[in-house]
Amino acid sequence: MSTNTERGERPPGDKPELLVVNKAIKRRWQKYLWDSLDKPSQERKFLFKLDAALMTFAFLGIQYVIGSWYRSDELAKRSSIVLVSAAIAIMCSGYLMTAVNHLGGVGGYAGWQWLFIVDGIISLPIALAGYAFIPDLPETSRAFYLSQEVTNSIKNNS
Repeated sequence: MSTNTERGERPPGDKPELLVVNKAIKRRWQKYLWDSLDKPSQERKFLFKLDAALMTFAFLGIQYVIGSWYRSDELAKRSSIVLVSAAIAIMCSGYLMTAVNHLGGVGGYAGWQWLFIVDGIISLPIALAGYAFIPDLPETSRAFYLSQEVTNSIKNNS
């Protein structure tokens, strides 16, 4: 009786198609988050954790400032406005980035370079306005547009 290898056939477990499927299944979703897959695994893991930490602290900071200025009966509405605004921004960003990426070659810039330019044009004025107009906590606020009476009433209601 001849075996599979004597007849030139592969053994039953040696199918390259299964190897490709197995490798694809072992991929993790975090690896798709970074564009630079040429970086070492340790560096990608560090960048993922850093991004998660920064986003967590930003969210906590926003909620802390909102909680400092509004009464408890107003807090849920204000927080939901922030969360819904973030969700709408995420929904619109994909379409905006796709449109901007099609500018590749215009003005001598590649599509990815246009993404950075448009992101900067959108982000910098918003960041500067936020720095100028978002007040500190009620106890330490020096916002030029708030009177001392308003700040004192907020301190007393908290």
